[in-house]
Amino acid sequence: MTRPPRWLPLVLASLAVSGCGKVGALEQPAPLYGEKAKAEYRARKAAEAAAAQEKRDGGAIESAPADPNNHPP
Repeated sequence: MTRPPRWLPLVLASLAVSGCGKVGALEQPAPLYGEKAKAEYRARKAAEAAAAQEKRDGGAIESAPADPNNHPP
């Protein structure tokens, strides 16, 4: 009986593992130390969230009507 080549299990394992992982841009984790670095990270995340929200809304800005009773002029 012939044995499979020694490299075959390595190839099969690499194919199995290659499908694991996140697709797309990877997110940078929050810093573990440094108050300045943590504040910058929170500010960057807030700006990214605001930009994403604006993109979802189509750039529309909600504003209150000029007349509180909402009567036409």
